[in-house]
Amino acid sequence: MGAYQVFVWLFAWGFVGASIVVASTSGDPTTVTDSLIQFVGLFYLDTVSTLREFTELTAIAPRWTDAGYAVVSVVPLGVHVFLATAAAAYPDEEPLGAGDAVFGLGTIVGFCAVLAGLVFGLGAQLLAGSIIAVGIGVAMFGIEVAFGS
Repeated sequence: MGAYQVFVWLFAWGFVGASIVVASTSGDPTTVTDSLIQFVGLFYLDTVSTLREFTELTAIAPRWTDAGYAVVSVVPLGVHVFLATAAAAYPDEEPLGAGDAVFGLGTIVGFCAVLAGLVFGLGAQLLAGSIIAVGIGVAMFGIEVAFGS
């Protein structure tokens, strides 16, 4: 895994974090630049809000609905780990290379994230974040295919 792949991954997650902070602390976007900066954060905030509203409207206890969100988030987290692994291993297909390390680390982090979502009641936030993670994985793999070695 090259240094630029790590940079792209960190930059993408940094942008997501900054976008969430900007979207939650500032008003509605008024310019195109504001919209580009806030679109991921607004998606995250709207998704979490919608999932919370759905939780309130169901007959199932909110704690169990939130646990269901955390369990469902395994699918997009798995896609993200798979795409990050494919980006790390592309085009080298040597046994036990960087792709295997990324897969192992991603699996452990994903498992811990799901457990934290279950324990702390953050299933809606985890589900929204894991959907965003799929976009980051697609971007990483696309950049690796287009500009990789």
